Amino acid sequence: MKNILLSLIFIMSLYACDKENWLYNDLPERNFFEIPEDVTDEESVLRREFAKRNGVYLLFNDTLGYQDVMGVSGKKVRKYELLRLGYDMLSGSQSDTFVFDFYTTLGEKRAIAEFVEKEVLENVPVLFHPYSVLLVKDMERIDEYEYSEELSMFSGMKATAIAFGDILGVSSEERLTLKNALIQEMITRKISSVPDIEFSVFYSYSQEYYGVSKSLVPTPIQSVGFLDNYYNDYWKAFNTKQYDLLAYLEEIFQLSETEFRDIYATYPIVIRKMEEMVKVLHKYGVNVYL
Repeated sequence: MKNILLSLIFIMSLYACDKENWLYNDLPERNFFEIPEDVTDEESVLRREFAKRNGVYLLFNDTLGYQDVMGVSGKKVRKYELLRLGYDMLSGSQSDTFVFDFYTTLGEKRAIAEFVEKEVLENVPVLFHPYSVLLVKDMERIDEYEYSEELSMFSGMKATAIAFGDILGVSSEERLTLKNALIQEMITRKISSVPDIEFSVFYSYSQEYYGVSKSLVPTPIQSVGFLDNYYNDYWKAFNTKQYDLLAYLEEIFQLSETEFRDIYATYPIVIRKMEEMVKVLHKYGVNVYL
């Protein structure tokens, strides 16, 4: 009994020491992506109006905002809400760290916001729109092994981050390349929004070889309907439905229809799978190979 009492006293003493650092907050839950109507500086108005028109939140910084919360001691503590790109369903990791170089002038921010709205989002069906876009000048990802790489795009659970560089100095050719890459990224990353049953015919052509050992897939793999985009990728199995689908999406967006048919002319099964994929994309408003 004595030991139990001593344990309770010890636990209570820990609480007494730490309670000053505990926070409570009876304020309503706030959506930090949303700009309140009473915030009227030019950048905030730009972001708020963008979101109203497109249904996509606009970000220029990974600090979303802050909220003053009350500690048990009665002292206010400022709590900052940061964007966490989070787990990327295809290639990211929760342990990745991102470093950004942000735009600093309103002119740059207006130019890049207009580009994304007029040249990208207007050409992407709403079904495939991201929750938010973070528009930055440069972006670097550092993994758990401290390996770093520069990225132009990264799609997380709550945001698609896009690094544009010097948006005011890019050529028309660079803008077109960037536009096409962004459209592909948004559609590819949210292709799971299309019910899987829509791709039943597409899957049927290579169904026999999904999930089997790589050595059991006939070569050339195109003869049974696979593309080689992920064939040599150690981490991604080319003969799964997921990466079969992604490989075709990538080829369709990177090649014109004429180029696709010429390159794969000797593999009728590949042509048929492409045609089935295009039918599904058209059904959901994606304008490719028209």
